[in-house]
Amino acid sequence: MKPGISSDVGVKALETLLTLKQYAPPNILQIGYPELNDAYLKQNTAMVIQWNDLALKAEDSTKSKTVGMNGYAPSPVRNYMPYSRVMAISAYSSNPHNSYKMIQYMNRSEIAIKYVYDPNCGEDPYRTSLLNDVNAVKDHSGKPSMSPDAAASYVAANKAGIAIGYPELSIPGAPRYIDILDLKVNEALSGSSSPSQALKACADEWNSITTSLGKDQQVKAYGDWVDSFHKVGIQY
Repeated sequence: MKPGISSDVGVKALETLLTLKQYAPPNILQIGYPELNDAYLKQNTAMVIQWNDLALKAEDSTKSKTVGMNGYAPSPVRNYMPYSRVMAISAYSSNPHNSYKMIQYMNRSEIAIKYVYDPNCGEDPYRTSLLNDVNAVKDHSGKPSMSPDAAASYVAANKAGIAIGYPELSIPGAPRYIDILDLKVNEALSGSSSPSQALKACADEWNSITTSLGKDQQVKAYGDWVDSFHKVGIQY
């Protein structure tokens, strides 16, 4: 649990990000999720790193100016795999059995595939069966939502992204570690601190979080987290 983020490698990475800023739209620091989609779909930027449902919108002529001009690839080096899209049944449900049957129905391959590739749904492929056939890239009405070439590129990018994926941090205090990283990186991007100053401050904050939660407990939690995904074949 000794932060390495303020090392020479970490500082170089943030300096590179700062250099890339000059090639981004002028309002880049004000761009959130929906604005990033619009920036690409309206041809205000040539490339984005974004959730994979943007690709479906990019091939939809009612939403995009880039139809037929798109290419897809996994994020460089590693692909971040956050989670949270979970279906659950409320403890207050008056009919939990039928609620479960509904969830079961919605997650059947032949049902899920109708919505995963629909540009109006914003869902992502989440089953092996949803990535087995590029000809299945269709909207809920059965109409292809991408050209054959675009569909092949999109499905291949999804598969490659999963192959180099690593899980979201899942230890006590994880949101605090991530939030302070986000804050300090943005301070560097805004020019209020240098990359080395920002990452040194981040490392100090991380140490404070670790100390407050108990270093021994955090070391164990981190080790258990890494071990959990090594057991299912994810190397990181």
